Amino acid sequence: DERYARNDYQRLKGNVLLNSMNWRDKDYDPDNKDGNYRIVVLGDSYTFGWYINDVEKTFPKILEKQLDDEFSNKKFDVINAARHGFSPAEELDRLRDQAIWFHPNLVIQGVNMWDFNCSIPFFNPPPFILNSHLYQATVGRIVEIKERLDTLKSCQGVFSGDSPEFKTASQKLLDTRNLSEEDGSKYAILIFPEIGHSYPNSMYLHQNYHDALKRFGQSNGIQIIDPLDSFLAVSDKSKLVINPADSHPSELAHELVTQAIMK
Repeated sequence: DERYARNDYQRLKGNVLLNSMNWRDKDYDPDNKDGNYRIVVLGDSYTFGWYINDVEKTFPKILEKQLDDEFSNKKFDVINAARHGFSPAEELDRLRDQAIWFHPNLVIQGVNMWDFNCSIPFFNPPPFILNSHLYQATVGRIVEIKERLDTLKSCQGVFSGDSPEFKTASQKLLDTRNLSEEDGSKYAILIFPEIGHSYPNSMYLHQNYHDALKRFGQSNGIQIIDPLDSFLAVSDKSKLVINPADSHPSELAHELVTQAIMK
């Protein structure tokens, strides 16, 4: 559908402002002379707020406002240090090389399924074929279903036991926790549910991803924030993704994530 065609460069150029650190946030004083309670948020495009044009509707800014409203005797800085395309290894580097300068009281690391390398290569025909209505209605639909099933099988393997992919990514999460605590920060992991854009209202098939991270958190004394129940309570789950061609979390999803953190 041409309505959902992506033009990432034009979208970023027109709607996203970055600070002097190239983060999607305002500039902050590293010395924190005002003594605000600081939360640094790490992650990839899910946390960055991909295709959410108003930064105030991304969960770090929603969280900042709700905390200021609820605790009137304290000011909060919720600093969005996420970047689209980042892996847990790159998020660790960002904390070590930059975000640690701001001496946060709490580090929240947003994760999604794709951080654990469970995706598979998709079949991409030439654009003139891909955009054909005949292809989309016939072969394209079969390919889409096969890719969905193959991805599900791959992800179930990653999260079913001690897979190399899970070990590699979870070690980076541990390293990030350790670095946070060395600087005097608390640390928590935020799980983004994966609501598929193609079939958002079908049965949720990724419970083992949530279970694996909860086991990991319990084994390592890490607080896990999981908004899955509130996501599944939404009657029309297409409202949780930005559009029918892209499963990045919508503004509503960011609101639900904020509620889970506040709890």
